[in-house]
Amino acid sequence: MQARKNLMRMENTAAQSEDAAAGLETLGLTLGWLLVLITGVLLSFRTTARQRDALCLSLAGEDEAAREVGCVLPIRRLASVLVTLALTFFFLLSLEAEEQARCGGDCAALRSARLNRWASLLVLVAAVLRLIDVGELCRQAEEETV
Repeated sequence: MQARKNLMRMENTAAQSEDAAAGLETLGLTLGWLLVLITGVLLSFRTTARQRDALCLSLAGEDEAAREVGCVLPIRRLASVLVTLALTFFFLLSLEAEEQARCGGDCAALRSARLNRWASLLVLVAAVLRLIDVGELCRQAEEETV
């Protein structure tokens, strides 16, 4: 009887270790994708600063310098790609969380996971729309230079 209890404890400990390892892996990936997202936001910040600088140069009558500084489409495209990739990861993570909540049987956790799934989806759709728009602007700019 004691041997059976010890075996069950060992099995529980092994299962907990596997869950902890999976959780650590997910958290590590999450940290990486947060860095990708932050990089995209910082690139967007940089493009806004460049646009401000271009406007200041234009107001000062330095139109040629303003045009050179104001070329931000390639940076905006890169920022949009990074943000869209990171948000895709977080949407997929929300799907996993919803599945785990469904298996757990906790109604409040499932309701929260469903809400988070929809929030993640809406944010992802907004990022994809922005990426499509920036891609179209880049395509038009390339056609104008040819």
